Amino acid sequence: MNSLHWIIAAVIAPIPLFHLWLHALLPFWRKRPLLIYFVSIFVWAAALAYFYWLNLRSEYIFEFNAVWRIILGYLLMAIGTVGIFASIITLGPKRFFVWAVLKPHSVSAARIEKGPFRFIPHPAYIGYLFVAVGSFMSRGQFYLLYLVIYLFILTPIVIYFEEEELRRRVL
Repeated sequence: MNSLHWIIAAVIAPIPLFHLWLHALLPFWRKRPLLIYFVSIFVWAAALAYFYWLNLRSEYIFEFNAVWRIILGYLLMAIGTVGIFASIITLGPKRFFVWAVLKPHSVSAARIEKGPFRFIPHPAYIGYLFVAVGSFMSRGQFYLLYLVIYLFILTPIVIYFEEEELRRRVL
């Protein structure tokens, strides 16, 4: 049985890399702000091909037909998706899609403390984790487990760099 979980994986997996590249090479990207978006499109296209290939070849850790696991997985994915969209709505596209970092004078410098940011500092990243865990729970393939581990390792690193950059920009 084929699934579309590979598309979810392909969309989520490059995001921490984009943010690491953004912060590691910020002076370069600020001189060429549109280039990071073109690079991102290329990486997402490659990720789609790669995760499609992985989905076809990845073994199952457990049988994915347990109804409770599928329901829990989709519930986690729904919660994560709500967190991601709430983050987009609260931040607005310029902040969420890193334009505020690339062109800091294009938006007012402020730490957002409304919407989901009242409760957690990075709702989109938490949302990506929930979506990845939910995808793994509902599907049970090794590559989805690897995605979860990858996100649990890279997400705190990305958050650290974002907090440092935000601190420098807002203060």
